[in-house]
Amino acid sequence: MDKIEFLVSTGVSFYSPDHDLRFSDLLLQRKWPYRVLQSASGAISLQTSSEAITNATAPGNEPLIDIGGLVVRFHDALQTCLGKWIPLPFSRKGAPSNAPSRSVDWVRGIIQRPPLRTDDNLFRLILAVDTKLNAPGSQGARGDAPGFATEDVGYPFE
Repeated sequence: MDKIEFLVSTGVSFYSPDHDLRFSDLLLQRKWPYRVLQSASGAISLQTSSEAITNATAPGNEPLIDIGGLVVRFHDALQTCLGKWIPLPFSRKGAPSNAPSRSVDWVRGIIQRPPLRTDDNLFRLILAVDTKLNAPGSQGARGDAPGFATEDVGYPFE
């Protein structure tokens, strides 16, 4: 894997690997089964399983009812995402375990078809990184920092 470095507070930086990605037919056809669970209040939860789930509860011990299943195929999910900027979750490595990363929503990726592709399984990935540094103590509604938080500077992310 390439090591990518960005300078803080230099605006939005873009990165694309030197080579396009080739997804195997095996990956493109891979499927994941999910069960759809619903609470009495209407909240929906997806759980990975192909079998019906019984006796499930939500936080607060609210019962969840299995209302059916669905299967997600990788190729279908990929087609849905093509050409759209998607937020990418990154976790910081090497930081103290009692200080989780508050930086969210600072890296986005887009997957596109290369303009001169010779193979239907080729895709191009482009990353956009917002290097703007948020002021210490700034936080969103969930206690996270929209953008890149100052306490995350200097730690590698994965």
